[in-house]
Amino acid sequence: MRLKIVHLTLMACVFAIPVYSQKGKDGNKTINTPNTIVNEFTTLNSNANAGSNNLVVGDVLLNSNGLFSGPLGYGDLLMIIQMQGATLKGNVNDSTWGSIISYNNSGLFEFVQVNSIINNSTINLSCPLQNSYSSNGKVQVIRVPRFSSLTLNNGGELTTPTWNGATGGVMSVEVNGPTAINSGASINVMGRGFRGGGINNTSSIPGLGVYSSFDAKDGGEKGESIGGYQTDYNLIGGYFSRGAPANAGGGGNAHNSGGGGGSNAGILVDYTGNGNPDISNPNWINAWNLEYPGFSNTTSTGGGKGGYTYALKDEDAIYTGPGEVTWEGDNRKNTGGKGGRPLDYSTGRLFLGGGGGSGDANDGCSGAAGAGGGLIYMLCYGTVSGTGQINANGSNGANTFGLGKDAASGAGGGGTVILNASGAINGISIVANGGNGGNQVYNNPNNPFESEGPGGGGGGGYIAISNGNISRIAKGGKNGTTNAAGVSEFIPNGATSGGNGFDNEKIINYNYTILPINDTVCSGNSALLFAKLQGSYPSGTTIFWFDAPVNGQLIGTGNSFSTPVLTQTTTYYLSTCPGLEKATVTAVVIPAPVANFKLQDVCLNDPVYFTDLSTSTGESIVFQEWDFGDGSRLNHSKNPVYTYKSAGTFNVTLNVKTSRGCSSSFSRLVTVHPSPVADFAAIPLKASIFDPVVTFTNKSTDATSWIWNFGDGSSLENVLHPKHRFPSNGPGNYLVQLFVSTDYGCTDTVEKLIEIIPEFTFYAPNTFTPDNDGINDNFFGTGIGIVDYEMWIFDRWGMQVFYTNDREITWDGRVQNGKTNNEIAQQDVYVWMVKLRDVFGKMHEYKGHVTLLK
Repeated sequence: MRLKIVHLTLMACVFAIPVYSQKGKDGNKTINTPNTIVNEFTTLNSNANAGSNNLVVGDVLLNSNGLFSGPLGYGDLLMIIQMQGATLKGNVNDSTWGSIISYNNSGLFEFVQVNSIINNSTINLSCPLQNSYSSNGKVQVIRVPRFSSLTLNNGGELTTPTWNGATGGVMSVEVNGPTAINSGASINVMGRGFRGGGINNTSSIPGLGVYSSFDAKDGGEKGESIGGYQTDYNLIGGYFSRGAPANAGGGGNAHNSGGGGGSNAGILVDYTGNGNPDISNPNWINAWNLEYPGFSNTTSTGGGKGGYTYALKDEDAIYTGPGEVTWEGDNRKNTGGKGGRPLDYSTGRLFLGGGGGSGDANDGCSGAAGAGGGLIYMLCYGTVSGTGQINANGSNGANTFGLGKDAASGAGGGGTVILNASGAINGISIVANGGNGGNQVYNNPNNPFESEGPGGGGGGGYIAISNGNISRIAKGGKNGTTNAAGVSEFIPNGATSGGNGFDNEKIINYNYTILPINDTVCSGNSALLFAKLQGSYPSGTTIFWFDAPVNGQLIGTGNSFSTPVLTQTTTYYLSTCPGLEKATVTAVVIPAPVANFKLQDVCLNDPVYFTDLSTSTGESIVFQEWDFGDGSRLNHSKNPVYTYKSAGTFNVTLNVKTSRGCSSSFSRLVTVHPSPVADFAAIPLKASIFDPVVTFTNKSTDATSWIWNFGDGSSLENVLHPKHRFPSNGPGNYLVQLFVSTDYGCTDTVEKLIEIIPEFTFYAPNTFTPDNDGINDNFFGTGIGIVDYEMWIFDRWGMQVFYTNDREITWDGRVQNGKTNNEIAQQDVYVWMVKLRDVFGKMHEYKGHVTLLK
């Protein structure tokens, strides 16, 4: 049962949002001329391990032939493939020499996209490598054009440089749109694969029949394979003679046996190394069975074997088998080069066709062995149509020339074609056949019956497409023949055809969509972004998240990514690994409102006025929530007014929300300063008019300044404990005010009434001198607290000389009667009498004497 490739992937991805991949970046391509090359090549110079994003190469520019518009850069596509490096069995002299012990990394390949060029030798990739590659295994790094469309017209040929042991042999394109291979056009890598064995014109007789040798006399050169070439074969026994190294044909042994055909694909367990006998002529059946009974009916995958060694005589080959001495010469021994071995395609590897082994020569009449077919890998996202051909055939082994007295060489194995298209594949044809073995063209009349071995045919190649029912052929090449008269009855003369390859393989075209799911968040929040794969995709495909399209940092893997806190709309870049496509996903950030408010510090018992200054861009604020910081109930007013119940510093927080639910908060401290308490004591509260002095003691608390207003029109004072004299001109009530304040401007006031109480006294002198000298010229009674007042003055005879009921009118000594009016009374002692009512309403009567002196 043939195992089909299930992991050679073409990621045909369609995105719901703009992508930043580079499909089609190299534009439309039309090819009208032959031998058109579109790939640039370099070598891997250091091992590259799976999981690494870097390649160290010989040429980071990958444009030495100017096939691209510029040097390698971001978004360019590369194919990495390891051509060789398999471990082969060696140092044995039997048919197991050259069998594959381990493929190691040979045949591994992948397509990768360039992220950046790090330095003059290092390429950075968008995705980690899926495979490991050994630089000593001849790893190619191939720049693949990314065409928008590809058209090959009549005469147009797309090809690749021939494999030279380091680069070449592979043709790969990516086409975003339609591909047309029109009539008369081709994609041709025929004979561009592993090299055939070179011409060796040294031989010995008799031949020893060995499988490997360092001595050119022992046989022709082996072809090139996944196990290497001449230098590599020398490490395990030598590059001459018949043993088949991996998928290459063995060289024909001395003397003059034919080279074996190279190989590529085929059923591994069906391989014998002896090829497929040609029994198109029934008479040949017996001739074949002379090798061993039943040989004519056997089949083998891989390359065909080379023909028999040199014979000199004309015997009947139908009845005289190889190795019989009657043939003379080297007895026509069955020591032709073994056919190359089929390779294992079940693990998803790709290979070039193996080179044929060269025929043993000594007369300068033999040509080189055929090279294997090259490798074609086409990534097509559209249709593939036309009537042209894709050709990966192996080359024919060279015929002998001149006298033709040498053996012919083996053919190259068929190559490999992978046509992976999302659209329909129609009309075109694909061939990957093994080449035909070289013919002995004998032309020596001096020895008309001499014969040598023809070359073996190459084994068929490998063809896999993703869809369609087009013509595909990967057959083994025909064996060479001889025209020598001595074996004219059996012209294959021991050379066999190559076995068929695989031409009906299916490659899975993975067609999936990366579906990014944007998220909308408010500024200052983290977004949870999602992306998922829809459709068919290879197992292990992972979405990688980057923070930039070029030189971005890997920030996450998987189907979701939680962003850091965002303040602006941010785009992230997705890549499927393995995969060639990318997408973008966006966290849309709605600007959050900016919460803000103003307030002023207050004194205890004063209200705080809160003013909402919050703003929002594009969204209206629909919700406010105030936390006054004192444990009180939350407030939802826009501009609240609040009175704190205690002094202190409080953290006030305002939370606001917009109509889309975006929120913001802002906090600010408010200080409620303690208010002073004004108080004072006054001693006495009631002061006598005789001594209207009051001492004040300031008993205020929490005050740092104070002002006294005594209420009597006097100046304000800021003494802590003042002493104040009130007016003594009469009783009165004075409202004393104490204004106190703190450093923060908090104030308090207290008022107390100070009473200047009246007193009652009366006094009258006992002498006066009315001589008009301004001293003691008048007599009057005086005192305080007098309300109503009458005074009478009498002389010693009882005559009234003066009377008044006005305290302002005093006796100036003149007699106030009709007889002596306005005359100064005589010097004498007079009697006075006063009647008055004091401020308390009490009536008083006083009598006394006053002496009038002149």
